[in-house]
Amino acid sequence: MSLSKCAALLRPAGLVMLSLALAGCGFRPLYLENGAPAAGAPQQKASIERELAGISVQLGATRESILLRNNLIFAFTGGGDDSANPVHRLDYTIIKSASPFTVEAGSGRQSAAFVTIQVTYQLLRIGSLDPVFRGRAIGRASFDKPAQRFAAIRAERDAEDRAVGDVSEAIRNALASYFVQKSQSGS
Repeated sequence: MSLSKCAALLRPAGLVMLSLALAGCGFRPLYLENGAPAAGAPQQKASIERELAGISVQLGATRESILLRNNLIFAFTGGGDDSANPVHRLDYTIIKSASPFTVEAGSGRQSAAFVTIQVTYQLLRIGSLDPVFRGRAIGRASFDKPAQRFAAIRAERDAEDRAVGDVSEAIRNALASYFVQKSQSGS
């Protein structure tokens, strides 16, 4: 049997195996109801996007908090400005740490490290001090620490950017999930 005939026979078997493997992983799309796409999924998605666009994000004082704010505004509005008529306000605190994980034996110099960005956040309705949703997100990124001082600083900054990007994505997803649950419960 030729190689192309074998491949033609194995391809459907491979697809079946892949679908069985993915079926057991517990993945459930955000807009799925009872195993089938919801009839109002496009409307629900638009509703969630409106809810996210109605979130005002606090302005921070550090480089990481400003970067987080910019990433969140982009994630909430799809690239637009901060909400002109906000319904909710997102308050957060950032803790940044850098830790070495490899050290050169001869010199004792760090050759690689990782940056951890931990964000604790709460979503409040405008005019209220009671949070409607709270969460915590952690982003971690590793980087090489070359001997050149400015290259090491740039590498650490790039790692911070990656970690903040991971955190902002996690916050956006958590808030979208909150708004989906809120819309399904009717509150």
